[in-house]
Amino acid sequence: MNDSSIIVKCERLTHLSLCKTPGAEFSTIRYCVAPSVQDVGRSAALPVGSVKGNLGHADCANGHAAICKVICALETGLIPATLNHRDSNEEIGGLAAGRLRVVTATTPLELRPDSVVAVNTLGLACSVGHTVLQANPRAPEPRQDPRQHVPRLVTLSAMTEELAAEVAKGIRAAPFDTNYYRLVQDAFSPSIRGYNYRSYIICPPTKEDIRLPVGEQRSVCFVYSGIGSQWPGMATDLMRIPIFGETIERLHRFLEPKGVDLKNILTDEGPRAFDNILKCFLGITACQIALTNVLVALGLAPDCIVGHSVGELGCAYVDGCMTEEETILSSWARGQACNDSGLVRGMMAAIGLGHKDVISRVPANIDIACHNSPTSCTLSGLPADVTEFTNELIAEGVFAKAVSVSGIALHSRHIQPAAPLLRKYLQEVAPNPRPRSPKWIPTGVPPDERECDLAKTPSAEYQSNNLLYPVFFEEALPDIPSDAIVIELAPHGLLQPLLRRSLPGRVNAPLTLRNNTNPVRFLLNAIGK
Repeated sequence: MNDSSIIVKCERLTHLSLCKTPGAEFSTIRYCVAPSVQDVGRSAALPVGSVKGNLGHADCANGHAAICKVICALETGLIPATLNHRDSNEEIGGLAAGRLRVVTATTPLELRPDSVVAVNTLGLACSVGHTVLQANPRAPEPRQDPRQHVPRLVTLSAMTEELAAEVAKGIRAAPFDTNYYRLVQDAFSPSIRGYNYRSYIICPPTKEDIRLPVGEQRSVCFVYSGIGSQWPGMATDLMRIPIFGETIERLHRFLEPKGVDLKNILTDEGPRAFDNILKCFLGITACQIALTNVLVALGLAPDCIVGHSVGELGCAYVDGCMTEEETILSSWARGQACNDSGLVRGMMAAIGLGHKDVISRVPANIDIACHNSPTSCTLSGLPADVTEFTNELIAEGVFAKAVSVSGIALHSRHIQPAAPLLRKYLQEVAPNPRPRSPKWIPTGVPPDERECDLAKTPSAEYQSNNLLYPVFFEEALPDIPSDAIVIELAPHGLLQPLLRRSLPGRVNAPLTLRNNTNPVRFLLNAIGK
């Protein structure tokens, strides 16, 4: 179709669709095209037809309607009848001589490996065109078993909410067919002017579809969670998604020289799956890289990027500051430095008070590790000290819960001995990171230091600062656009409670949920929303 000079032999033609225009003169001219293709020694008359009898006069749209009709013929092997045809024009010799035959009833289409059909149109509004089509050579597939396929996300749009619902209803009723879903997805992927209602359906479908009225384009914010979002077997099902699985395979190869089995870390469902801080960091970062690749492949790009603790490695990756290899090896450096530094055993706990509310009463032997939101912060210190203080808070009715950190008191004085090794390892695996863009709101430094030299790149110095000192996540929240769709990328939507409370008016969409029975469907639903 891209080369207009291709010559098609007339004997390959098995059906000709001619779009009639009002007026005998045009009608005669149109049918007189046929003699150029009929005198080729055919054993039977060439089937001809027109879509005009089926839907009336469409003028400029005649050609498109005719193409739809012949595609139906190519897909089914049956030529739809030309309705309302009564008398043939006597001036058309091919009809009188029997070389042409008007299809007035549903007729089998001759389908050979080299056969083609043609559509010709000539309208009063200068809609002149001719096209030649050939059937898709693929053999009909047996009915597909949905249980043997990864669920498919199909997005739709329409001019009204009712039409969006009707389109989704039609797809729901159709047999499971991945080729059909791809066709529908390709049709609706471009933004269609006036189609301000969007819908989506997960195939095979469940009960509900989501329909959202669309106004102006909304900002998109990627939020990368940190420690505590890991859980046993967190990537087992997600690896069925080709882009996700291929990403994990690459990351696995990057880590093999370090003696690390990444795929085992991501799929181990045992009670000791994350008994080591190295496994925690690598599992979180690997999932975040893979989820990022899935979103980018779908054309989703962030206008704003925020990370919490180790989640800032995800920021560095999506912002183009580091490659996949540099990002996953930086995560390795973070965990390996903790393991190699002989750190004392520590503990972290999230509490239901903001750092401003607790700073005056927190014991001197406990550090405020993370500013999460105005109503949440994370404490870090020795297990006995943190347990004693959190028990006091619980007795007062304040929420407090231990964070799974494999016995490492991150973002506290107790992790400072890891600093020399951390910088050394980071300089070896990612010596030259690129500068960050304005999209990335850094949380490894206070807001008034975001433009300092330290925060301009995810260098070894910045990443060390990120691990050793407090996380200023709360301070970044006001900079997320008020109209943003906030997408949380992590093995688990850890930050959802505080994001919902802290970001009213935004749409919060976690891509994953701990222990969800169908992580792939959950992910597709989140993307659909």
